Amino acid sequence: GALSSDENFQKHLTTMEDELRAFHEYVRRSGVLSQQDALTTCFPDLDSYIEYLRNDVVLPGMNVQLNGGAQFKRLMYEVEVFTRFAGLGYKFSAKEIIQTRGSGVHESSWQRTITTLLLQGAPQKMREKTAYVGERLKWFFTEQKECTLRFMLAIKGSPEEHMFSQRLHKQAQVIMRNDTMRKCIFSTFDATCARHQQAFMGMWNDWMDSMFQSPLMLLKTGSMPKVGGSYDAVSAPTLDSTKQRIEEERNARGGLQSKLSEEIKKIPDDDRLADKAVEKVQSVIEKVFSVIRSAVSDQIELYSKSFFLLPMLRRLEGDMAKMELTDEDKARYGARKAVLDEEKRKSEGVLVDLNWCIDEVQRFRITCGGGN
Repeated sequence: GALSSDENFQKHLTTMEDELRAFHEYVRRSGVLSQQDALTTCFPDLDSYIEYLRNDVVLPGMNVQLNGGAQFKRLMYEVEVFTRFAGLGYKFSAKEIIQTRGSGVHESSWQRTITTLLLQGAPQKMREKTAYVGERLKWFFTEQKECTLRFMLAIKGSPEEHMFSQRLHKQAQVIMRNDTMRKCIFSTFDATCARHQQAFMGMWNDWMDSMFQSPLMLLKTGSMPKVGGSYDAVSAPTLDSTKQRIEEERNARGGLQSKLSEEIKKIPDDDRLADKAVEKVQSVIEKVFSVIRSAVSDQIELYSKSFFLLPMLRRLEGDMAKMELTDEDKARYGARKAVLDEEKRKSEGVLVDLNWCIDEVQRFRITCGGGN
């Protein structure tokens, strides 16, 4: 859900359009992504992409002002749509296919040829989308610092107060009073996000490379029944029906592999039919790439949480424990400490003199004042 506080509703809640425009402005200023990586070739500009999300995709919560977990869920929908626009964008020539297949000295197969051709450009196309997803996740987390702090400040006296520690409000007050502490905490959090973004991209790219290395072995179709129909004729499963269902599911999972293998067998081996072979090879490559792209897009939320969110949350406490002041802050606090030490020394001297005066007055009062 959204983090609830008066300050959040006034300032830190955003619609998807505002979020995308702010992110693209951040990309333009920082240069972390190129224009090609930040926007697909299917849309001429950001406005077209936003209209597509609003009118064609009908993105959930598109025009709703959100933050926190609800905004993260909406972000997952958006990056999934963005990833599905990854395209191979390259037509292989007869010369490239013949050279990749080999001269015939060593035994070669069309399956190995297709895998080799896929590895030439397909992983790079998916890495471009991975870079976008990584930057979107990192930017989202870094933008949640202020609204989280405002939430901690407003938690006292709210209906959710009993759900959280009583120390949240006190710690938030300390952080708000000390600009140096707030700056140090925020910079440590940003550094943690950046480090886990790199780890996320590395693990994601390794997973995609393994998919492209053996696409026909790793790509499996789902065996879930199609949505629709009624449950009127549904009865309790028996032993025979369970055996039949298991056999059908096992066969269904290898359906995609069998279909692609049949298409590969239809590719002619004769070099005189190279033009026909090029068309069939290009068709198989496009199908394999589209299936991998769909698999990546379908699992993008799972891998975003497994490779980015959960590792970052587990290690964030350790990073905060090792947090240190910058050299500039250390020098400033060192100078301040020297000034305070000098003031303490002077104050202690004044206190000694004052105590001596009090003792002398008390002694004079007792010895010369008659005890009154």
